[in-house]
Amino acid sequence: MTDELIAKYGDNVCTHTIEVKINTTYGKYPLPDDSILRDKKIVGVFTVANPSSNRKAPSSGNNIITDAALLNSYISLFDANKQMIADHPLYDLAISTGDRSHRKIAISQLTPDKSYILVADTTLISVNQSFLLHFIYLNC
Repeated sequence: MTDELIAKYGDNVCTHTIEVKINTTYGKYPLPDDSILRDKKIVGVFTVANPSSNRKAPSSGNNIITDAALLNSYISLFDANKQMIADHPLYDLAISTGDRSHRKIAISQLTPDKSYILVADTTLISVNQSFLLHFIYLNC
């Protein structure tokens, strides 16, 4: 987390990770309706690159999608009924060992069950893989 967020919001700054599991190769994957993030003010979001294709999701043990799949994936985030981020390249949100910064966003009330990830080339993904999204939110 950035020092500026801590300086501004103190101990109200929290992070929460959600896993978006790939159960089909349909290409559109809704974010789970996560009770921790629902209606929270989101101030940042990031994902991780997987250049060696060796990372696993902590809760399911699924393989994290490859960098090639990440390059072909897009995220849309909703604030109540309003789409705030539309088909944003997911790779733009990826942190790596060379770049640890996260994208700052301002969503007053995240609506996870309306938000989704879209994969443009479904040949790059397979069932039992996952996306990991890390949200920075305010708990106040």
